[in-house]
Amino acid sequence: KSGRDDRKFKGFEDLIDNESTHRNKAVFQLFYYCMLYKENNPEVTLIQPGVFNSKDLFDPKFDAKIQQTVDKKKYNITNYEQHEDEFKEILNALLTDIFDPNVPFDQTEDTKKCEYCAYKQICMRA
Repeated sequence: KSGRDDRKFKGFEDLIDNESTHRNKAVFQLFYYCMLYKENNPEVTLIQPGVFNSKDLFDPKFDAKIQQTVDKKKYNITNYEQHEDEFKEILNALLTDIFDPNVPFDQTEDTKKCEYCAYKQICMRA
């Protein structure tokens, strides 16, 4: 990553919460990549997720590990497989919601989210 993506998140449900202003898209993307990598490389036994922000690489305190906070305690995620089922569950819930014809597909109420959206001209929020 070229920016300063946060390596911390609370729970897997928070990764898909559209109402959250602190949704960690980088961690969601990272777990998605881990899932794809594992499916294409079943012989690999350990996948350690990490976010390498190019701006932080030469910081002496640099650590690529992602961290989950549960009940105010922080845990480093060191093995994707330990969290795979939970991630796949929230991914399935997200996709089920997206493709459910009974769930309306509408614009966000939070127009700040539109500032950098690649699709803002399509929905006329430009």
